[in-house]
Amino acid sequence: MASSIETTSSTTVLKNQGTAYISVDTDENVTLAHPLALASGGTGAASAAAAAAAIAPIQLQTAVATTSGTTKDFTGIPAGVNKITVTYNGVSDNGSSVIIAQLGTSGIVTSGYVATAVYIAPSTSVTAVTAGFPMSNDAGAAAAMSGILHLVRHTGNEWVGTAMSNDETNTQVHYGVGKIALAGEVDALRFTTVSAATFDAGSVNISWEF
Repeated sequence: MASSIETTSSTTVLKNQGTAYISVDTDENVTLAHPLALASGGTGAASAAAAAAAIAPIQLQTAVATTSGTTKDFTGIPAGVNKITVTYNGVSDNGSSVIIAQLGTSGIVTSGYVATAVYIAPSTSVTAVTAGFPMSNDAGAAAAMSGILHLVRHTGNEWVGTAMSNDETNTQVHYGVGKIALAGEVDALRFTTVSAATFDAGSVNISWEF
């Protein structure tokens, strides 16, 4: 059998002697059965996502201003990501609320998290959180939070997270820890607050790693 091209409603496949070598789906994602090795100038990866991971392990996205609105969504997180990092700089809102990150899998998951938020100095306060991964405890409307949240796949679709933040206004250190078991692969992340307070300063960004 010679080379052939087979097309369905979702995929075009190039075959040689009945064996598939290249496939392209309707989103123009190319998959190679035999990717060119690194030593030969290739990426050694069968897909664009895998090639990106090999070339640039940390995929930094574009920072988003947190100067308005109640949520900031990052979409298009590819399947197979094992670590997501959230960074935020000078984030403030008009209420007294816990800043959280919610993961998405065909829709943002807004409950089922097992997490705790705490701040230290001059006093200590601890809050249980079920709506997301906390990055701060209740710091007041004038707080300006800067810090980092690490989210790591534990196994399957179970994720754990830890955060550390600096409240520039009140001279406090905030911590957050949590976990959640999802129904599928993570494809989005929402930056928001427990009480849906309106953001009025700062910015947020994410990166991911395979």
